[in-house]
Amino acid sequence: MKKLVTWLSAHHGVMAGVSTVLVIAGISLYWLNDAPIEYKASSYWVMLAFTVYLACFIAIHKSADATQNEPLQVGLLLLMLAAAFAVLLLIPLNFTSILTIIWVAKLSYFLSLARTMLVTTVVIVCWFGLSSYYWNESNVVIQAMLFGCFHLFSILMSYQTQKAERNSLQLQRVNNELLSTQRLLASTSRLNERSRIARDLHDLLGHHLTALSINLQVAELTCDGDAKQRVAECRHLAKLLLSDVREAVNSLKENQQLDFNEMLDSIVAGLPGLQVEKSIETDFHIEEVALARDVLHCSIEAMTNTLRHSGASHFYLKVWRQDDGLHVEMADNGKVHKKLNFGNGLNGIKERVDNAHGQVQFNMDKGLKITMTFPSLFVKAEA
Repeated sequence: MKKLVTWLSAHHGVMAGVSTVLVIAGISLYWLNDAPIEYKASSYWVMLAFTVYLACFIAIHKSADATQNEPLQVGLLLLMLAAAFAVLLLIPLNFTSILTIIWVAKLSYFLSLARTMLVTTVVIVCWFGLSSYYWNESNVVIQAMLFGCFHLFSILMSYQTQKAERNSLQLQRVNNELLSTQRLLASTSRLNERSRIARDLHDLLGHHLTALSINLQVAELTCDGDAKQRVAECRHLAKLLLSDVREAVNSLKENQQLDFNEMLDSIVAGLPGLQVEKSIETDFHIEEVALARDVLHCSIEAMTNTLRHSGASHFYLKVWRQDDGLHVEMADNGKVHKKLNFGNGLNGIKERVDNAHGQVQFNMDKGLKITMTFPSLFVKAEA
């Protein structure tokens, strides 16, 4: 039940459109059932027109981003309008103009507000002009003005929805960046605290244990009998304790790595409708905090770009080290245009890589593939 509610919430727009078209089709067919014989002959054509209109509407809505496959979707949009006009020419029902109200809501995804208003005006004039000429309708001017207001409302609501979607994606991207930065700061603070403890153990406790061991060695030389044996045992214990402190300090210093995989998990968990497959073959040292931040933010930008523009279902992320530096490879299975448009997201990736003195390449084959190489401080140590 919860999944059904979530699905309906994510697809409320298409459900509303489909329901409206089905209601109009149902009323039209009911009217044809009792209509004069000359209209009944067109029942099958009316059903076909409504079917084509509904199929085009669903096909256009399937893409999350209306800029993808634009020639195909423009063709579907024109076919959708043609089906609506076919309904107008087949049956004399005024309320079928609702089909063009739904149509202009989709049109707004392709054109600017001014052009959408212009095209809508032309469509309304043609619609009610044909209605007056073909069906001898009266009061078409009043009807055109009335339905024109409905068209205007549909257009403005559509643009408001698009704006809300863009703001939502922007807020999600900023929130993911904040979460990743929070994780990075928490890991850095934790590792810095471990470094401070290791330094204090080495500088303070280690120094005092060394002094104690030296004093016990001097005491062992200046006494005899049972006291000398006791002092020797104490000096041995001091040496063991000093050795344990050194091992603890070395252990603390060796585990000075950021868990990059854990940081990514918090980002991936908040991505709707995108399955992320990641392969992290290295961790970042505490001295590479800036590098880890750049890789995290570039990953967020790439995932956001995938959600917004490619319509992909899978995103692939791989991070590994080689002799020439740290390598990051990101790809998706979405669709790309022949010419890649560099918006804020992709330009942001380029700027971050350039600021880190790295290199980045963008390839388009089966989806968008981004390859980055960063100079690393610890390549030789791990090679």
